[in-house]
Amino acid sequence: MTQNRPVALSLLGFAVALAAVGLALSLSAEDERRVEVLPQPVSQMAQPSPERHTVMVEVVRIGERGDTVIAGRADSMADIQVELTGTAIGSVLADSRGEWVFVPTAPIPEGLQVLTLADKAGGPPSRVLTVISRHHGQPARTILVPPNDRLRVLSGSSRQDFAALALERTPTGSVTIAGRAEPGKGVQAWFGKGLAGRTQADPDGDWRLDLANSAEPLVRVESVDAKGKSQVRLDLPMPPPGQNGAPQSITVQGSLGWRVAFPDGRIVDVVDASAGR
Repeated sequence: MTQNRPVALSLLGFAVALAAVGLALSLSAEDERRVEVLPQPVSQMAQPSPERHTVMVEVVRIGERGDTVIAGRADSMADIQVELTGTAIGSVLADSRGEWVFVPTAPIPEGLQVLTLADKAGGPPSRVLTVISRHHGQPARTILVPPNDRLRVLSGSSRQDFAALALERTPTGSVTIAGRAEPGKGVQAWFGKGLAGRTQADPDGDWRLDLANSAEPLVRVESVDAKGKSQVRLDLPMPPPGQNGAPQSITVQGSLGWRVAFPDGRIVDVVDASAGR
């Protein structure tokens, strides 16, 4: 397990690692303005050590052309396998503090891709879903699916209402909807005529709704102004509860986007930016 160490040493070590990656990765100035970064890099957060053999992703940067940097924490000296949509693309060894940085040798392709990072010694993987559309000049949509928490849409994605939106259903039936919006923008969800949840985008533009199980076939998600008036509204089909042990699969959901089913029974719908407009 990663040992506790002085905060100053942790900050210095991680800063040096990221600086080295910055020199190795030749992102253009335009790409640098369009990178995906978690709201608070690991070097700025007091994080608990991950559970044994758990790989935690804490920094993701994806340029417009697919050039990528991923960094996080794991066990000390853990050997981490990295796959892209089912194909191994490399591995990375965590240092003595459990910190690691991975730079793929080739850009991430266009369309929906799934990056899976797992300790070769076993343990639950972390996953990063990316949607890159180079022809439209839009920031990559990036969704983090951590092993022990609900999904998150990462900062850096467009703040246009529902331009970056994902819906997850767990094997127990619970639902999480996450996205990006202008800071302070209200977001609410409905099952039928009943309000299921309400929240506001935080100062970074991130929002998330954790909802209880429901038998309703649709969930309505809408952004609202300061007076509570609906502005953008989407009716999304509820994915069925997943099944443990099923192979990973990606299916196109008509004009709504993609559905990804994982072997641990989690199902994630990545909603297309133009859905419902």
